Amino acid sequence: MVERFPMAVEDVSAIAARTAPAAWSRVSYDNGCLVVPDDLAPVFAALDIAELRKQRLRDRALARRRDLLSRPITVGGRRTWVDNGTRLDVELLSREFQSVAFKFVDGFATVTAPELARIGRAITHYVAGVFANESTVHAGIEAGTITSDAELDAVWPPQPRE
Repeated sequence: MVERFPMAVEDVSAIAARTAPAAWSRVSYDNGCLVVPDDLAPVFAALDIAELRKQRLRDRALARRRDLLSRPITVGGRRTWVDNGTRLDVELLSREFQSVAFKFVDGFATVTAPELARIGRAITHYVAGVFANESTVHAGIEAGTITSDAELDAVWPPQPRE
C-alpha cells in the first residue's frame, strides 16, 4: 500500500533535504502527489510541508536579491557595480575629491564629486528597491499569497543577465 501527499513538484526538493536518501529510492511523484510506501508515510507525514515550502520560497527570494546585487547597473550611460565596497568607495570619494579616476565596469573615467554623488544615489535607490521587492515577497509568503515559484516570479520577475 502507498500513501499520496499532494504537493507541487518544486516542493519535492525542499523535503528531500529533510529525509534519508535511502527512502527516496522507494518514493515517486505522480500526478501532483508524492507517492510514499506505507512504512515511510510517517516520516513524510511528520514534515511540515507548508513551512518547508515557505523556507524554499524565502531562500529563492534571497538568491534573487543576491543575484541582482551582484550585477552592474547603468548610471548616466556607464555601467557600475552596486556591491557594498563600491557604495562605500563612491561615498568616500565624493566627500574628499573634486574629481577622481573611478573604475566602471568597462574601465576608468575621471568623474567629479557631483557625478559621484549621483552615482551613489542611483546605487542606493537601486539597492533599496531590491530590498523592498524582497520584503514584499517575504510578506506575501508569510500571508500565504505567494505559495509557488510562479507566484513569486509574478510579484518579482527574474531579470535576464546581459
